[in-house]
Amino acid sequence: MEQIARGSDELIALALRSVRVPQTGIASLLASFAPQLDARLLGVYLLPPAADQAELVAAGGVDAALAGPPGPASVATTAMVVHIADTLDSVQADPATPLHTPWRDYASVAGVTSLLDDASICVVMAGGLRPVDELELRSASAPIALLAHLIVQERQLGRLRNQLHDLGQERFLLAATVQHDLRSPLTAISGCAKTLETRFEQLNDDERNYLLDCVVRQSERLERMISDAFLKESFGPDTPLRPRRVALNEVVERVAAAGTAGQTGEVAVEAPEIYVTTDTDRLERALLNLLDNALKYAPSGSSVHLIVSPEGTGATITVADSGDGVDPKVLPRLFGAYATDPSRADGTGLGLHSARRLVEGLRGRIDYSRRSGWTRFSVYVPNLEES
Repeated sequence: MEQIARGSDELIALALRSVRVPQTGIASLLASFAPQLDARLLGVYLLPPAADQAELVAAGGVDAALAGPPGPASVATTAMVVHIADTLDSVQADPATPLHTPWRDYASVAGVTSLLDDASICVVMAGGLRPVDELELRSASAPIALLAHLIVQERQLGRLRNQLHDLGQERFLLAATVQHDLRSPLTAISGCAKTLETRFEQLNDDERNYLLDCVVRQSERLERMISDAFLKESFGPDTPLRPRRVALNEVVERVAAAGTAGQTGEVAVEAPEIYVTTDTDRLERALLNLLDNALKYAPSGSSVHLIVSPEGTGATITVADSGDGVDPKVLPRLFGAYATDPSRADGTGLGLHSARRLVEGLRGRIDYSRRSGWTRFSVYVPNLEES
């Protein structure tokens, strides 16, 4: 006991010097403590809160190799560690302890449990031919628990860093996506305004009113998009929906008008009167992204088709063009962020990503197909009243 006491200051100093590599520090402490405790094997286990698997942090002593490499413990070893952790008042393993190899091969097994700040439990176990002195084992476990605590804190910090990094990436992507999607209403407004400015005298009253109405509707859409972007709850997959019952033929007519306002390109609409309950703003925003791509890559003089067909209690809206389609190399990541066709230098890789997120937020799905010379993006719109 005196030998342990005299060396404890040196061992604590060793622990403090090991803060940058606490697992190595624990291994060094175990190697020093094993002969002083007359233990053939010392092992340190971590049991995270509400975890179903213990972890071997390090082992020391002449039989250290028998404990296996550091890492997740087996089911049997976990049951043993949990049992010892539950009997906080006892140091010597009781007869009911489910000892597992190699611990069951020793005449005496003891354990000391330390509760760490995050509710993790550190268990220091000692096995040998003779009983280990309880006070000596408790004294030896103090610097080990300190380093175990550092391991836990280091892992928590690592998880926080990853979460912050992921959050930063998500916010950056969201900002880039919103910026991308703002282009559609801005392009429509700009196109209508330029048409009114340059051809005002040649337009009849109906044409002027149509263009002015388009400016008003796209301005309102722009205002809603900007307002949503500043709402805390608008970030991420939990954005609240604003469902209302709508006629999909009217939705695609508005999308066609906004997509072609002030720019070249023809859109043929094939839409029976089908009613669904959905978030119209979100649906139109997704369809505008698809239509923008189709108009961009459709051959000059050809039409892009917007087709609505019933499907179950909802409907499918297909945007089809006769362009070259998607490069097969891009298909595996087609709807991912920044997925672009290397043969096309004018894309940001955000339009399809935004469309997918918007559609999935409506509990729908979006699919790509290439058949008979036609490129098709199909959006299934569920009836939110029925889902």
